[in-house]
Formats: sequence, structure tokens, C-alpha cells
Amino acid sequence: MNPNEPGTDNAVDLGESHLRRINSSLVVLDQRLDTIQRWESGAMPSGPLFHWRKDIDPRVIAQIGLEVGKAREGLRRVIAMLGLQPHEMLASREIQTGAIFSIIDLEELEPHYIKAYGALTGTQTQLLQGVWEPLRRPLDEIRRLCITSGVSNADEVGP
Repeated sequence: MNPNEPGTDNAVDLGESHLRRINSSLVVLDQRLDTIQRWESGAMPSGPLFHWRKDIDPRVIAQIGLEVGKAREGLRRVIAMLGLQPHEMLASREIQTGAIFSIIDLEELEPHYIKAYGALTGTQTQLLQGVWEPLRRPLDEIRRLCITSGVSNADEVGP
């Protein structure tokens, strides 16, 4: 029997920590493949400070889609070979994490941090406070909404 085939003891030789680490990396890979697949389908994210330009020929995009399919099939084989279980992602957790990291980014715009890039006048300090404050409130509210309406940590599924 091939040691790399599903159903062998090959995956059993890996410790729980090894499998958890491998699973984490494969989840991120799967998410990235999903993002590429969304681009292939025409979804183009944008915001007030950025926009994406489609700079890939549609034929190449179609080829990329085929390669994503091959990568996903390979991913399914690896998952089966290692006996990994699907990881349930929680929208509330993902949104809350995005809000938290955005708040951290905003805190790094506070005058005492931004002074590292050069001295600030009193007017500039007030301007920065005016930038930070109106953005912080909605992010805090997003966090609060996720905490009150999402699944609790104890109910999460997955490694």
C-alpha cells in the first residue's frame, strides 16, 4: 500500500500540533484560492481610496480559473490523505477581527505614534484626532454588533 494514500497510517505519524499547523496553512491557501476564484468570476473589490483595474486578458483569467480548480482538487486529495476535517469559519469572528485590526491601524495614527515621522504642530495634532475619531466609532460598533449577534467562542467549530 502506498504510504501517501488515504486510509494509511501516514497521517497518524504526524502529531496533533503538526496537523493543526498544516490545517491552518491549508485553510489560508483555500481562502486565497477563493479570492482568486472571485476575481476570475468578475468580482472587483473597491473603496474610496482604492480601485482595481482588470489588467489580465480574459483568456488568461479563464486559464487561471482552471488552475484554481486543479489546486482545489489537489487540496481535496491532501485533506483526505491527512484525514483533516473542514474548518467552520464564523462571519462574526472574521468581521470582528477585521474591525479590531483596523482599530489597531487607526491607533497607530494617533499623534504620539505619528510623531515618529516628524514633529507635529498643535493644529496638525488636532487634525489627526479629527481623522481618527470618526473612524473609530463605527469600527467599535461593528465589533459590538458581532459580539452581541455572533456565535460565542465556546460554540466555534474547528481546530
